[in-house]
Amino acid sequence: MRSLLFACVLMLSLVASGSVAPGTLFAGDQPQLSKKEMKKLVKRVDQSLKNTDKVIKYAAKAAQEGGSLKGRLRNAIVHQRAARAALKGEKFRVAIRLTLEARSLAGHVIKGNKAKKIDEQEPTAAETTDAEGVLEEETESLLKASELVVPDEETVTNDIEAVKEPSAADATAEEP
Repeated sequence: MRSLLFACVLMLSLVASGSVAPGTLFAGDQPQLSKKEMKKLVKRVDQSLKNTDKVIKYAAKAAQEGGSLKGRLRNAIVHQRAARAALKGEKFRVAIRLTLEARSLAGHVIKGNKAKKIDEQEPTAAETTDAEGVLEEETESLLKASELVVPDEETVTNDIEAVKEPSAADATAEEP
């Protein structure tokens, strides 16, 4: 009985001090959002993921041409897969943090291979704000699961070397 009373007093003091918002004590990753706010948030996370995909693809080309930091590129792919899993699990802040980490790793590959930076490489202020406060423990399980799915560094290296630009004949064949 005392421990229950103590827990209630502790929760009330956290809410009263402003340390915790009233609706977030047991809400998990996100406070309850309206459908409109949720749709906006999902769209923002999806755009962050798309930007990171562009940076990773560019980093793969840079690694193919420069030949270095392919292990870091693999780590970027692992982080990006984990970010997609977080989005699927509706852990939006975790997804943004993981995709920003993936983008940073891909950025190191680009820089290490002396390739030109691209616009999508730098995180926006909104992305940085959304990713704040995410704990390392929240990302670890997603990273471990993604680590098992992504091939080892040698396979990723072979895949990168097998990448070729689509020819003009391929592009016209795909059009209806």
